[in-house]
Amino acid sequence: MRCPVKRLIFGATVSGMLASPVVGMEKLEDAQMANVTGQEGVALDLEFRVNADSDGNALASVDNCQGLANPCNLALQFANRDAAGGEWLVLKDMYGVLRFNDLQLDGSRLPAVSSAFANPSRFEDQSGNCLLPNDCTPNDSLALLLTFPDTPGFNADIEWRLNIGRAAVQFGPEGFLPANDNGGSFLGLAIGDTVTDIARIDIDGGVQLYGF
Repeated sequence: MRCPVKRLIFGATVSGMLASPVVGMEKLEDAQMANVTGQEGVALDLEFRVNADSDGNALASVDNCQGLANPCNLALQFANRDAAGGEWLVLKDMYGVLRFNDLQLDGSRLPAVSSAFANPSRFEDQSGNCLLPNDCTPNDSLALLLTFPDTPGFNADIEWRLNIGRAAVQFGPEGFLPANDNGGSFLGLAIGDTVTDIARIDIDGGVQLYGF
């Protein structure tokens, strides 16, 4: 079943996405990029916090995301779901932190030979017309390479803690507001670690991203 999101409203305090600033970027064509030599990659530390401190604990300034009508909500309204002026899926008591530690970006090339999982149709439009100049086979094309440091032992490449205390359906044009919290719930979610509180993920290998 396909449920396109009509509207998404954050009733939350977002502490920020932190990254190194990028200044003076210019668009380069593939041919120009192929001639660039001697350039090093970029390493990023990214942190995204919602209603939380650096340890992933709920902030006191938002009532610790506890109690009826607290402001820690994420509300979604889906297309064609307009009963009583609107139906909202509201995720409540929501807080957490997501960190990417030393994410490395570099340039690379896709393999020269297609793998057994190649699917040229993913590069076709709805009418079946190829959107690439080389018969929908991007072999040996330039790509973005994403990796984490591959060092011995366990590395906390990704750290993630997320709490959704309650989830409920609320109605009305402003059903997303904390003031309309009906106290109901049919679902809760917690991502973390019983020892370190924040779940830690070690990723080896890399991902190549190709686009046009």
